[in-house]
Amino acid sequence: SLHHVFAAQHIDEVAVLDARLLGPGAEQGLNLVARIPLSGGPTTSVGITPDMTRAYVNQRFNAAVSVIDTATFQEIDTDPDSPGVNPIKLPDGAHPYLITVDPEGHFLYVSDDLRGAIYAINIDPASPDYHAVRTIPVDPAPTGVSGMDISADGQRLYAAAPGQGIFYTPPGTPELGNIVVINTDETSEDFLKPIGVIPNVGREPHGITATNDPRLITFTNRAQDSQGFGVIRANESATSWSVAYLN
Repeated sequence: SLHHVFAAQHIDEVAVLDARLLGPGAEQGLNLVARIPLSGGPTTSVGITPDMTRAYVNQRFNAAVSVIDTATFQEIDTDPDSPGVNPIKLPDGAHPYLITVDPEGHFLYVSDDLRGAIYAINIDPASPDYHAVRTIPVDPAPTGVSGMDISADGQRLYAAAPGQGIFYTPPGTPELGNIVVINTDETSEDFLKPIGVIPNVGREPHGITATNDPRLITFTNRAQDSQGFGVIRANESATSWSVAYLN
């Protein structure tokens, strides 16, 4: 519903909070509505469908994504023919990290923070490919993919691919990271294909947030204060980009 917040707990569950009760008493958990146990975890990100009927939650160490019914606060079984409650399975070895949902509610995107991949999941219940998974290769992404967001018109997915970060990075990792741009225009022959790289945007680009203007995207860099907050400006066709930093 409009007043419920679904929060990843970094364990095998999701907390549901009542956003109307965020005043006095919230710090004591008085706004906690439910704890939803999941078939695996830990959880680090939640994506809500535009119609607010489903919440999608990553299972970071289980190569899977859970689906929650936001009315009943229960995990949905995505494979009734198999025993138990089954999440959406990702490719073997996947390490799902952060989630974003397209404005039309057709696709969900999940970043992998160990390898250069984004998983595109069909979340349109009317589609014959409902809950089918496709892998988008992301290159360069030497330490995986972190934050993502979709432009306001739904045409482009911007994904952060860090370089040397504040935590461990493999020897030989390039110092500077990049932002990879993926075509999410469902009418395009290049749908779900990377179409550009915005290079050298600081050591660890991490969070990406779209604005109401589809040509303006913001991002943060958590390992380099001099480039801590950046603004991406796309041209009219969103095929070339410039970056400015606010210090």
